[in-house]
This record gives sequence, structure tokens and C-alpha cells, in this order.
Amino acid sequence: MQQTVLAGAGNCRIAVTGYTGKGKYGIENSNQLTFQYPPLAVFIFGEDVGLMSRGKRLYVVRSGSTASAEATWAADGKSVRWHSGHATAQMNVENVSYTVVYLYQA
Repeated sequence: MQQTVLAGAGNCRIAVTGYTGKGKYGIENSNQLTFQYPPLAVFIFGEDVGLMSRGKRLYVVRSGSTASAEATWAADGKSVRWHSGHATAQMNVENVSYTVVYLYQA
């Protein structure tokens, strides 16, 4: 088992994209990202820092606190939608530029 896991070591690539916040939040105003390849991890940088993997949450680290948003991944792993009860926790503050860095298997 350990050899199987290690066989992919060193084959990770990095890609960068971004979006501008619209100030909206909630399930009817979900954010969505689409990737060329299914990511292993996604980092979102804006006023705060967000992290998600293929789980069901986006975790947001804020100055002195944390927040989270509910995430839903497409079956092929190439897109994700997420929402929260506040634009800050959803990383969708109006006119904030967000940089998205994601890691994927080569």
C-alpha cells in the first residue's frame, strides 16, 4: 500500500486563477469554480484565506477567527460550488479580488 501512495509523489502541479467578489451570499448566490483538472487542494486568497479539498466544506481563516462554507463538488471533481450565510465566509465580498491557487496530480 505504501508503495502505491508514494508512486505519485512529486507529480503535483500548481495552477492559478481568480475571481472578483460580487457581495452576494447564500445558496441561491453560490460561488463556483471550474478547473481544467480535478484539484487535490484549493487555496483562496483575498482579505482572508480559504482552504478546501474534496470534502464538503470551505474553511476560511480570518484575523483572529475561522469560518466555513458548505461546498459541493461535481462528480468528475472539476468544479465546486460553495455558499455561506455571509459574504465574508463565502469569500465573495464585493469588489475584492480573490486569487485561487490549486494543486492537482500530474
